[in-house]
Amino acid sequence: MDGTPERGAPMDAVLSEELVDFARRLRAAGMRVEPPRLAAAAEALGLRPWAGEPDPYWALRLTLCGRRSDLDVFDAVYHGGYAAPDEHPAAAEHGEDGEADEGEAPAARDPETPTAGAAGADYVAELATRALHTLDDAERAAVAALIARLAPAARARPAPHRVPARAGRVDRGRTVRLMIRSGGEIVRLPRSRRGRTPRRLLFLIDVSLSMSAYADALLLFAHAAVAAGPRSTEVFVVGTGWTRVTAALRARDPQAAMRSIAAVEADWDQGTRLGHSLESFLRRYAGHRTARAAVVVIGSDGQDEDSDPGRMPRQVARLSRVAHRIVWVLPAARRSGYRPRRPLRESLRHADERFTGHTLEQLRGLAEAIAR
Repeated sequence: MDGTPERGAPMDAVLSEELVDFARRLRAAGMRVEPPRLAAAAEALGLRPWAGEPDPYWALRLTLCGRRSDLDVFDAVYHGGYAAPDEHPAAAEHGEDGEADEGEAPAARDPETPTAGAAGADYVAELATRALHTLDDAERAAVAALIARLAPAARARPAPHRVPARAGRVDRGRTVRLMIRSGGEIVRLPRSRRGRTPRRLLFLIDVSLSMSAYADALLLFAHAAVAAGPRSTEVFVVGTGWTRVTAALRARDPQAAMRSIAAVEADWDQGTRLGHSLESFLRRYAGHRTARAAVVVIGSDGQDEDSDPGRMPRQVARLSRVAHRIVWVLPAARRSGYRPRRPLRESLRHADERFTGHTLEQLRGLAEAIAR
């Protein structure tokens, strides 16, 4: 029928190469594309001419996206470079035979739109290595959607209690109870093993003026961690003091969470007294499960204004004895030739790992370090 695909056409008959390539770019951007959804997309594209819908955007969006977080990633990849062969944006300026109209030059790339004409995967790869403070509003929104998909979570640790298992140590209590119910006969030997419980994750994020370019990205990262482990993640912002903001980050939507946290009274864009803040924090939480045996992420440039230069190293050392591990995010270290001041240099000796955290790629590494 004039080349119109039949209803229910198989995937390999309808835009197979283009569709598979588009799915590959979506996966490279971090979106899960299951084979059933890919098959549904192929079928939708086969039915598209019958519905009179020339643009494949909605056919692909409705079939390939299965989660709210998929939508921003899909839009970034799609508008970054996908179009069906016969529906490429350049077709609007070409004749039916693909020749350019006489006297018209091809549309030039807009220098103000760095993503125009770029493949979706290349666009995401470029964003991953760009310093966060150099991004425009649209790029920050795309990076925020990608940060939300990181789902940082610490590895589970052994729990004090035991749970039933097929193999392991004989559970004497359950064995005795079974014997009582069976008249003293040993019917079977129940087994047990040590249980597992999520290790707690604690964020201490510096929101002073010197960290203003990166605090939002770290808070979005912390929001992703709260979404992944709401019962095992705590988030505090620090400046001249500390403020708990975990409750504000429990909103499911990242932007709603950021609006909630902006309403919290804290030392936003002020000075830094990290040593004093840690001392006050540990006075309250050193013996509490919030910090004890937790993976602690400190996001700070360490520009401490404390009159006692030894306070910060002492408190970080104390925190290292309480915590399981300390991971320090230090955006200032991205600069070549950067040399931290002595208080920060001595504090960093107690950190198990360090990241600059100034790019999406660095935040991905941070998520992997937390999970180790």
